[in-house]
Amino acid sequence: MNEAMMKRYKYFDDHDPEYSFDPLTKVLNRQEITGFIEWLIQENVPFTASMSDIDNFKNVNDGYGHMIGDDVLEKIGKTIEDVIGSYGLVGRYGGDEFLIVLPYITEYNDVWSIFHNLNLRIPNVKYDRVDELSVTITSGISRFPMDGKTYNEIVSTSDKALYRGKMKGRNCFIIYLAAKHANILLKTDNEKTFSSMETINKVMGLLTKKDSLKNKIESIVKFFTFGMMMDYVGIQGKSSMLTESYYKLCKVKSFGFIPNEFYQKEMNSIGLMFLNDRKTLVQIGDKELHERLKSQDVKSVFAYSIQCENKCYGTFVVYSNQGRIWQSKEMDLFVIASNLIALELKELGKTLEDVL
Repeated sequence: MNEAMMKRYKYFDDHDPEYSFDPLTKVLNRQEITGFIEWLIQENVPFTASMSDIDNFKNVNDGYGHMIGDDVLEKIGKTIEDVIGSYGLVGRYGGDEFLIVLPYITEYNDVWSIFHNLNLRIPNVKYDRVDELSVTITSGISRFPMDGKTYNEIVSTSDKALYRGKMKGRNCFIIYLAAKHANILLKTDNEKTFSSMETINKVMGLLTKKDSLKNKIESIVKFFTFGMMMDYVGIQGKSSMLTESYYKLCKVKSFGFIPNEFYQKEMNSIGLMFLNDRKTLVQIGDKELHERLKSQDVKSVFAYSIQCENKCYGTFVVYSNQGRIWQSKEMDLFVIASNLIALELKELGKTLEDVL
């Protein structure tokens, strides 16, 4: 409870402590934090607002139970409040989402510094009953008045930035910039469900249409890159990268080939390997692959063997140089695509080098 910060603003002069705070996290409740934003707008006070969402929180509840989930919510709320300190206030917007407000702070570098510090702190929070648990957050940030003139506009631009952060791979923060994010379309829950089905149909359609396998492979690589905003997608054969695509916002423009055997030794029984952070390789003793990824500035990697009936044709790879928490739905699509490519190669009696 940041009572000292609240005393700075007339909005809280008549607040009732019994009804102002979320009982679990002890930060402001939704009514108070959203009312504070509306008051700042009415008073024409410039501010920064952030929608900050715990990544994959459902997995915490499902895997550890709701008591641990409550512990996570409580500690994340306290950590956000500790990091924000005298800069602003935080409230629980709902579920695993927090709303952060920083009055009089709108300079890009100042905002960047605060949220960078927050993202460094969150993964290191310790939970009493589960030593190995580490969670992250993703934040979508907008500023008044440049990104919106009303409460709804500020929330909408924050949501767009948050959506971009989730698509980018989570465990990050995105400061809304109209030139980059204005055209993002937010989806309802029903639309998300249909969008998932449409994405599966899109992948199947691209790889089963009447066309050369070369064109189909190049189309699916570009779809994953631009349609799903992956930093880098590539198909590599026995000794070289055969086709690749970079997303327009990817900071690295040349990754390069890593021999398949380096991935194969870390793959599971179905030929799959993925890392949210390459540092995991150091922990398991694979310093050689770690150094190869580090030399190319690859922080997160998904790799899947393009194989059929124990014959390996090459590797499907997806890279991020900023770090990415891989989602099961997107990895399912990569696996489906790789298997369809392998099946057609078998039917054609050709290799990836033959078609690409």
